[in-house]
Order: sequence, then C-alpha cells, then structure tokens
Amino acid sequence: MLLSLTPRRLRDYSNRRVEWALGLSTLVALAWLVRYYFAAPEHHDLRRVFGTPVLMLYAQLGFLFVKRMVISWRSPLPQSQTAEHMAAREETRKYYLRVCDMNRAAAVAVIVFWPFTMNMGHAAFDRVYSIWFAVWLLISVVAGVWIEIKRKQLVDLALRARPVKLPDLLDQSEIARWPVCYQPSVPMLLLKGARGYSLNLANRLTHLGAAYLAGWVVLFVLLPKGH
Repeated sequence: MLLSLTPRRLRDYSNRRVEWALGLSTLVALAWLVRYYFAAPEHHDLRRVFGTPVLMLYAQLGFLFVKRMVISWRSPLPQSQTAEHMAAREETRKYYLRVCDMNRAAAVAVIVFWPFTMNMGHAAFDRVYSIWFAVWLLISVVAGVWIEIKRKQLVDLALRARPVKLPDLLDQSEIARWPVCYQPSVPMLLLKGARGYSLNLANRLTHLGAAYLAGWVVLFVLLPKGH
C-alpha cells in the first residue's frame, strides 16, 4: 500500500480566468444594487434588494467549502496499478470540482440577473422570467447530458484498475460509530466502520461545515419568506 502525500492546493485546481469572471460579475452586480438602493429617492426594502444576492453569495461560499473538502481528501493507494488508481481518482476529483464551479456560476448568474428585476413591472417581469426559465431549462438539459457522459467516462476509467481492498491500518472499523463519532487521533473527515461511513466530529472541516449550516439557519430566519 502507498500513501499519496503530494500536497494539493485550491489554486492549483482553479482557472484564473473563470475566477476573475465570476468575481468581477458579482462585484458589478452588487455595485449596481448598492447604487440603486442609495440613488433612488423612494425608500427601498433592504432585505428585498439584497436578500437574494446574499443567499447566492453564501451558496458560493458553500461550494468553495465543498471544493476545499474534495481537494484536501487523502486516501491510500495500492502498490499494484498505482498509476491507474491515481488517474481514476484524479479525474473523479476534477469532475466534482467542475460540478462545484458550475453551481457557483449559476449562483453568480442569479446575482447578475437580480438588479434587472428591481424596476420591472409585473408584465415585464413575467416576460423576462419566462425567457430566463427557458434558458435555464436548456442549460439544465445540456448539463445533465454532460454529467451523464462524464460519469460513464469515469466508470470506464475506474474499470481499468483492478479493485483492491486496502488494509485497515487505523482500525477504523473498530473506532467508528455510525453515523457520527469523535476521534481526534484520526485526522479524517469520514471513517469507515462496520455499518458504513461515520462523520468524525473531531475533524476541523466538520466544525466548519457545522458553522456553515448554522449560518444558513440564521439567514433563513433574518430574510423574509419568498426572498
């Protein structure tokens, strides 16, 4: 058995042009909303203007957190067909990262679209929303086809490597208690026990994930329903 100790960083799996495009689009849309809120003479509801963009920004933060988890995931490799196993896992990792970036782009698209809805009447909003819905339906179909094609490619790549049962050197089956456990001595997010995978509450990423979920609860309490 081999242990993959090669450090992986978030920036190594990020496209600078894509990140700049997402960041600049978000900043322009938010600047437009701020100008709209302070420039108009009539009073605006702060939560109505900024509620949805804040939710989308927080969703982007969540997808970045998921990317961080995918990149930081460590797993042992067998000595036989090591290159094949490593290639299959690397392609699977890139696949999940692309899915995260696709969802981040969708969140940015909602933020960019939101300023256009501020001064629209009901009739204009219905027309624009119909076009928006049709475009997103088309994008969803294309994305679904891409995901299925990529999934089959990953299956074919995984079949090139012979399945190997790796030894339980950390005694995970004995210390893991389904569905959650607390094992500070084992710095892993998920431990494989006798009844399946167990979430290790002693892992730092678990703490960050719990804080992120608590943030969602706070946002849904503060923001009005329907926004």
